[in-house]
Amino acid sequence: MSDSPAYLLSLLCRQLLFGVAPFRARYPDSWLVWEAGEDTVATTPEQESTMTRLPRTRYPERPSGGDALGFVLDGQDGAELAVGRSAENAIVIGEASVSRTHCRLTKLNGVWHLSRAPEAMPASLDRTPLGPMALVKLGARHELILGNVIVTFHTTASLVARLQGADGSQTARGTK
Repeated sequence: MSDSPAYLLSLLCRQLLFGVAPFRARYPDSWLVWEAGEDTVATTPEQESTMTRLPRTRYPERPSGGDALGFVLDGQDGAELAVGRSAENAIVIGEASVSRTHCRLTKLNGVWHLSRAPEAMPASLDRTPLGPMALVKLGARHELILGNVIVTFHTTASLVARLQGADGSQTARGTK
């Protein structure tokens, strides 16, 4: 599987300063946003090998405390992206409470859908538990809980609103 591009939200905020139209043209896809926090650190060599990996020449290893990480969900209809802590996933969330492959995102008729992997630990969408392999349509600002991790699904419009602070959420912890 190929890796999904990932960006720190602080970088995306700076790019939004050039205008909403250029931002939307550059980033037309949907997003998963992970609020990693300061406690996401490896405590064993095994965990160190599964931490979120980004290209070292362009981005840090994982979000620093106070910054969130946005994963781009790009792909044609029928595309499937695996999410979990294993390096084989398209989206790697380096947190011990996340299953090796926790869920899959599938794009159907231009809309992203979510299914929990059958072997995965429990997951929920907006606090509603997900059964294994049940396909659920994702909408703007839906919160997905995987282990101790919360990721938020965003459309381009809802991400722009978040980055501008229009939806009342924080761009990075401690700032609006």
